[in-house]
Amino acid sequence: ARDSVLAIEPHRVPEAPDVPGLVVRGVGVAEAEAWERTVLDGFDLQGPARDAWQAAAERIARIPGMHLLLAEVDGRTAGAAGLFARARVGGLAPATVLPEFRGRGIHAALIAARARMAQEKGCQLITAQAETDGQSEHNMRRMGLARVHVRDVHRVDPA
Repeated sequence: ARDSVLAIEPHRVPEAPDVPGLVVRGVGVAEAEAWERTVLDGFDLQGPARDAWQAAAERIARIPGMHLLLAEVDGRTAGAAGLFARARVGGLAPATVLPEFRGRGIHAALIAARARMAQEKGCQLITAQAETDGQSEHNMRRMGLARVHVRDVHRVDPA
């Protein structure tokens, strides 16, 4: 597998097209488990890895510089994303949209919301990683992020 590294100055990310009923909001430790559950559902992660990530939700939310966002459409959870902002650089943590909400522009809205948040936090650059030529990379490039590097990724199944 291959992953792309992407980057852009946050002020260059355009506003996302309007998604009817969409609200993107920041969440804190109190909603970290719901945020993590949304991420895990969006990526369809199951088994021991899911349990480990779910158990780490509150610790993730407490990391200095970590900001969690939930996307809701008409009050229903539709997606989740994160931003790690530190030392003038923002890292777009994995973002996901739940299957029943895909294809509406919510991922683009999460990219734009994190770019605005990074700018507010003083970031001069945002970076991201995504599967090369995958849907996430396509969405990020459509929102202006440039592919700056491609790397091979080797996954080992410990079983």
